[in-house]
This record gives sequence, structure tokens and C-alpha cells, in this order.
Amino acid sequence: MNARALLILSVIVAGQLAATARAEEPVNVAVFRAGAKDAALKPLAEALGPVVLAELDKIESVKVSARPPLDLHATQLALDCIGETGACLRTVAEQAASDAVLSPSIERAGDETVVTLLYFDARGQGELKSSTRRYSGADVERAALDAVPVMLRELFGIAAPEPPAAEPVVPAEQSGMIESDLGPQEPEAKRNMFPAAPVAVTAAGVVILGVGIAFGLMAKASEDEYAGTNPADQDQVDAALDKFDEAETQATIANVGIGVGAAVIAVGAALWVVELSGDDDEGEGAWLAPRLAPGHAGLSLSGRL
Repeated sequence: MNARALLILSVIVAGQLAATARAEEPVNVAVFRAGAKDAALKPLAEALGPVVLAELDKIESVKVSARPPLDLHATQLALDCIGETGACLRTVAEQAASDAVLSPSIERAGDETVVTLLYFDARGQGELKSSTRRYSGADVERAALDAVPVMLRELFGIAAPEPPAAEPVVPAEQSGMIESDLGPQEPEAKRNMFPAAPVAVTAAGVVILGVGIAFGLMAKASEDEYAGTNPADQDQVDAALDKFDEAETQATIANVGIGVGAAVIAVGAALWVVELSGDDDEGEGAWLAPRLAPGHAGLSLSGRL
């Protein structure tokens, strides 16, 4: 092989390597504002722009390099070039310092709303593409925005994502299920593992008993203080009698507290017996109810085991 042939081969290989490198690099795209001549379509145009940018950000082969402040039509007027021609769009791309141009536009055609994404790749010979959707009826805005990902995939030649694979259906005989002729069965009621009622009642009994004991100690202290008095005048006698009355009141509260506390603790103990019996049969349980009568107050425990 002579030197000339080697030179030609080197040029061809270098060109192929350069083309491959360009293909791997993301294309710099200038994304123009969505154009809408009809004032009624302005809200849709303003909503379309952010959706297009968000979807472009998901495409690895595309990089948004510029966001011109005007739409494509206004930019072409400023550059004194009109029409969707390769020469004019190449000028627009060069002005935006980008490899390509992407321009959304919305227009009215009779009763239809027409949404178009125009794409021009200024690299090489230049390539012009467009994707168009027509909508009519209600909820046009939602339909137009939902179609943006599909339209962008059409422009950039990206295959649609494959739907998730359906989970295989396991036959009953392979899933460990045993068929029964007894019909549907009601689920078994689960037992509450935390014994709330016994804990609450027992704790309340301990608190009441503690209050009774505390008042008992206070009554004993008041009684001792009364016993140690030696009144010399009427005021001291009155003070001693007040201390005696205080001791009696404290003793009464102590007696009631200790009695009621002991009773509540006994009820709690009974509830613990019921709870720890381990039976979950329907109809079993215990009930705590107050019992009030003239000169008597207490609690009663009823139930079925």
C-alpha cells in the first residue's frame, strides 16, 4: 500500500471517529418561547414552555444552551429573514450560538387548536423536523401538555419507553393455597396484645391508694400536733379545735382513699385474671361499674369467663 492510499484511509477513519464523537456529544439547542398570535391562546403558550424545558432536561443527548427572549417569528423579523428555510433557521441558530433551534407554536385552525414543535439542526447540511398535534373539545390544555414527551421523542428519534412487565400469575396449586369446599371463611379476630384495661384500672387504684396513704400520714401528723397542744386561752383552744377538725377531715379522706384504692386494685387484679386466661371466645369479658347509695360508694365487677 502506497503513501497516498494510507493518507486517504487515515482521512476516512478520522472522519468516522469525528462523526462518532459528535454523535456522542449532546446537541446544544436554543429553545424559543412558544409563539401564539391569538391572544386567547397565550395562557396555553405560557404553560407549554416550561413543560418543554422540563422534558428536554430528561433527554441526555440534548442540552439547552440558550433561551432567547422572543419567539421564533419575532426573532426572524429582527434578523430580517422570514420563513422556515434552512438558510434563515441557520442564521437564527448562529445568532443564538447553538447547534439547533427548537420552537413551540400554537395557532387556531377553525375549531381546532394546533400545537407544533419545530426543530432545525444546523449541523452539517441542516435538518428540519416538526411534530404537530390537533385538539378540539374540552380540556385542550391538558391534552396538549401531556403530548409534549411523545412529540419530543419524535423529533429526536427516541424510542418510546417499554411498558413495565406484568407480574406473572401464579396458579393456585403453585402458590401454596389449598382449595376448600367450606366456602369463604371470616377472618379470625386478632387479640389486642396490650392489656389496656387491667393496666389502667390497676394504675388508677395505686394512685388512689397512694393519695389515701398520704392523707393518712397528714392526719397522723395533725393528730400528734393536736395532742401536743396545751391551750392557755380561748384563741389557743380555737386553734387546737381547728387542728382537731383538720385531722378528722384528713383521716376521713385517708379512709375513703385507702378503701376505694384497694377496691380498684382488686378490680384491676380481676381484670388481669380475665386477660391472662387466654380465651378469646365471643361474649367473654369484664365490666366495671360504679355503685352509689346513701352513705355508700363503690365499684362492682361483672363479667363472663
